Parts: sequence; structure tokens; C-alpha cells
Amino acid sequence: MSDEDYIDFSYNGEAPSILEYDYPKTYYLNSFSKTWGMTGFRVGFVVSDPEIAKRVSGVLSTVMTCVPEFIQRAALAALRDEESKKRNVELIGGRLRVLYEELSRSKLIELIPPEGAMYVFPKIKAEGFSSWSFAEKLLEKEGIAVAPGACFGEYYDDHLRISAVVDEDELRDAAQRIVEALKGEIWRKN
Repeated sequence: MSDEDYIDFSYNGEAPSILEYDYPKTYYLNSFSKTWGMTGFRVGFVVSDPEIAKRVSGVLSTVMTCVPEFIQRAALAALRDEESKKRNVELIGGRLRVLYEELSRSKLIELIPPEGAMYVFPKIKAEGFSSWSFAEKLLEKEGIAVAPGACFGEYYDDHLRISAVVDEDELRDAAQRIVEALKGEIWRKN
């Protein structure tokens, strides 16, 4: 089984897909949320052999009755629109570069250039840093929403997940304000 929601967001060449291999029992999972920017529609697809597809369909039918028709039509239109798909991936790639450039200006932030996906996951190098506390205070004081790294496990409490889904000017401003906030004391646990 391969969840390939982010497969198109590979900025250092094409990412390999499980479909390139001749595995007998393959589940290729994807959604329209990322590549086509259809986040709220909650529609996706599975590529597999007919027997597996039938089982997946059986499980899905117990969870939901039907994806609304207008969403199904939008998904079909998206599959036929390679240009919009390409444009969205390039747009997110540009936004990731903005985040990387701005956040990398801080000595308190360790960040690897993003090679895929639609977010960055910087490590904050400040003693006593708490991602939960910082995220809460950043939202409260600056109106900037980030996901605490600790959401992804205790080991990542010194990280933040910052999504690149708003326009470049907003991202640049938010990244600059995050850098400034880290210079202050709002990141300390209280």
C-alpha cells in the first residue's frame, strides 16, 4: 500500500510510484486534496486490481453512502486538467521557497530545503522551546496558525509544521513575524 497524496510535490525530480513496480497486491492511494487543491471535498481514489478495489468499495460503503455528485464531477474535471495540476504544484513550490528563505534568516531555526509536500518542518534551536506553547501564543498574539511539532510525536516538540497554502505575501509576512517572535520570549514555556 502506498499513500501517494504528495507524489506530485517532488521538487528534485519525479518521485517513484508504487505503480512502477510489478507487485501482485498493490494499493495506490491518492486524493484530490493536495495536487488539485480540493481539500474540503474529501474525495480520493484507489488504484488496484479488481478484487482489491471491490473490497475497498465494500469497506467504503459502510463508512459513507456517496460522495456528492458535484464533487465527483469536480474530481473528474480535475483529472482531465493537467495544466491546473501543474500550476498548483508550481505555486506551492514557490511558496515553499519563500518560507525557506525567510525562516532560514534566523539562527534559531534549522531548516532543510523542502523537496516535496506543501509544508516545512523547521527545528527550533532554543533551550526550553515548547511547540505547543509557541503555537498557542503565536496564534493568540500574532494571529498566525502553525501546527506544533509535538502533534507528530514527543520527539518533535522542538519543531513546527508550517503550511504553504496562503499567498506568498502572507507567507513572507508570517515567516518574518515567526522569526521575530522567536527573538522574544513568547516561545518559553509558561
